[in-house]
Amino acid sequence: MYEIISKTLIFSASLYVRLQLYILCAKSRMTKSYITKSRITF
Repeated sequence: MYEIISKTLIFSASLYVRLQLYILCAKSRMTKSYITKSRITF
């Protein structure tokens, strides 16, 4: 029983980390595209 719980916790933790990394990448991409757009306008 304990093994299942620990495995589930590890799995959810890794998923959470992946999600955070994905959000971070998406934000950086958005800011990069925004910067390039503002550079073009200036």
